Amino acid sequence: MSINLVISKICCNFKVLIYKQLQTKIAMITEDKVTEIF
Repeated sequence: MSINLVISKICCNFKVLIYKQLQTKIAMITEDKVTEIF
């Protein structure tokens, strides 16, 4: 039970990390597109 809890916590943290990285990448891409348009 405790091992599963630890694994789920690690997975959750990993997902949050990936999500934040994706957000920053998307923000960078959209900024590049905006600068290209203007």
